[in-house]
Amino acid sequence: MSLLALTRSVIPRFTAAIPRPGAMAVMARFQQQQMQIQANAASNLPASGFGATRGMKVRASVKKICEGCSSVKRRGRVFIICSKNQKHKQRQG
Repeated sequence: MSLLALTRSVIPRFTAAIPRPGAMAVMARFQQQQMQIQANAASNLPASGFGATRGMKVRASVKKICEGCSSVKRRGRVFIICSKNQKHKQRQG
């Protein structure tokens, strides 16, 4: 058996694992597009800000939970806003 045949049978080929130059460019473009999508999602928030607020509970009946909670009526809806604990934010309806 020749040395060339022996090396071919013993040493595995890793040519499929080596990325092609074209594939690297495609991957870089894909990553850039994903970053643009994430940036656009953050900038497409509503002007009022209420559609994007995190942690506001939507309930049929709202109640003041602590002494820092205050009730506010805006745009025909009742809101509970708390100055002590932001988790107490609520919206009726």
